[in-house]
Amino acid sequence: MAQALARTAMLLIGAFFAMSAVVVRGWNITASPSDSYIVYASRDDALVATLHITALDRDESYPLDSNFDARSGFACSANGEHFAFMHEGQLHVISADGRHEIMNDLRGRRVHSLTISNDGTAAVVIVYSMSNLSIGIVRVPEGGIRWLSSGLYTTAPHLSYDDRTILVSAARNAQESVRDIYTMGMDASNFRRLLTSATEAVWKPNDHTLAYIGRNRNLYLTDLQRLLSVPLTRNGRGSYVFYPAWSPDGTRLTYLAVHNNGSELHLYVTDANGKNTRQLPTTGQVIDRGPCFLSFRPQTLLASASFG
Repeated sequence: MAQALARTAMLLIGAFFAMSAVVVRGWNITASPSDSYIVYASRDDALVATLHITALDRDESYPLDSNFDARSGFACSANGEHFAFMHEGQLHVISADGRHEIMNDLRGRRVHSLTISNDGTAAVVIVYSMSNLSIGIVRVPEGGIRWLSSGLYTTAPHLSYDDRTILVSAARNAQESVRDIYTMGMDASNFRRLLTSATEAVWKPNDHTLAYIGRNRNLYLTDLQRLLSVPLTRNGRGSYVFYPAWSPDGTRLTYLAVHNNGSELHLYVTDANGKNTRQLPTTGQVIDRGPCFLSFRPQTLLASASFG
């Protein structure tokens, strides 16, 4: 009886590990929901842009892809189960279950920034249009763009955890340095200003809290129900914070920072209360895009040949 139970247990364990790895178009995806990974982008000495991933439990960093479109950035869904980025004018969406969707409907438009929904079926993109930036929703995998008109110069889109509300940073024109945070529905309804003199806001998963960049380029948290704001960083002169992102469980934040008026960006992770802040190791010169959290780990190097 004991031997039969042992054999059954071994078979179940073997089946689990066999099903936990899926190879799709050059990606070896290992299911590991207890792990957390941060994606960031950097340039090497030859100015080649590369996506990297860092495993937080080991501070281990390795490349995902080179020659991606650094101008457009990349995005992780709030639940960490989908990853979107631009490559050679195409929108790529990689999912934890092994799917790899490629969208061609942007028709050569230059994407400024983007975000991907929690279910991986929609990407909100901000594209250059003449001297302005326009917001559009791309459906995955059906394709097609539905444009949302706001009449403002908008950047840094972010979707709420329920995929129903979009946050954007907005100004009247590209030359205006002061940005406000606006919110709108996925159908462009209920467009309203949420915060003033703030930018790069991101929803905390399953919560009414925003992390954003506010006064003196510090990282702030705002509880929208209690209307309470607190700073998580207190920058000295010449130090600035960029691009905050929540972990899928809402317990940590990652962001970029520059110190003493320098040009070198550094990658940080901190607890949601601003404690236990630490700098993460990076490779190359970090680019001012991202970073974001993933809940799965693509293990093999993405190559252009695997995109077909």
